Amino acid sequence: MSEEKNEVATIGDNEAVAEIGLTKENLIKIEEVSKKYLFENIKVEGELQKAVLIAQGLKEMQKIVTPGIMAPLMNLMGTTMGFVTDKDDKPDKYSVDVVKQVLIEGMLNGVFPYNNQLNILVGRLYIAKNGYTAKISKLEDITDFVWRHELVDKTAGGHHWVGFKATWKQSGVEKSLDGEIPIKKYSTDSPDAVMGKGERKLKYRCYCAMTETKISEAEELDATEMNSEKKTTALEERAAKVKEKREAAGQKGGKIT
Repeated sequence: MSEEKNEVATIGDNEAVAEIGLTKENLIKIEEVSKKYLFENIKVEGELQKAVLIAQGLKEMQKIVTPGIMAPLMNLMGTTMGFVTDKDDKPDKYSVDVVKQVLIEGMLNGVFPYNNQLNILVGRLYIAKNGYTAKISKLEDITDFVWRHELVDKTAGGHHWVGFKATWKQSGVEKSLDGEIPIKKYSTDSPDAVMGKGERKLKYRCYCAMTETKISEAEELDATEMNSEKKTTALEERAAKVKEKREAAGQKGGKIT
């Protein structure tokens, strides 16, 4: 009986593909450069030195991420197998130039445009929950990472609160982190959405503790929430509140401070 062989997907290496820069060698080169200039890996004494190296990494990536490489990646936009944005349900999608810049910043932060590791919100990079999961999984000295979280029965300061506890081993040494995480409250919130945002933020905190670094943290929005046709998006809600304040101030002859 003959044994059936499943076809395995590979990157084509013919002349037509090579002409647009979509070769296995080019893709490997992009990953190598992204690792070389990974934000957390840039260990220099001076802040300006770090800024220069970040700029150098961006420049190198902009050069090697060619239109031929961007073409298939654009097909991933708007899918959870790829990456979602806050414009997925709108006619004016993000341009190739905007997506390229965000994907480059993402790769230099250790996240890639598949499995919804990153989102594009307001034209900017947003590292999603799956992104921090991927970043933690790549840390070679981290094992036995276990976490749990639950809603805390309080809404102080206009926030939901999520309590969490995480444990892991780092180079064989047991480590732990726990606390309560504030999640901004919106009228569109559901318990699942709050728990999802809590998971993202706890993994962000754990990653920073594991790597002893502090990376910029975005608001706890997500593109799925932003795209829902049944809900008012968080940004629109905030804009409406600002508008109300301005109108009220105008009627009273006052100013918004």
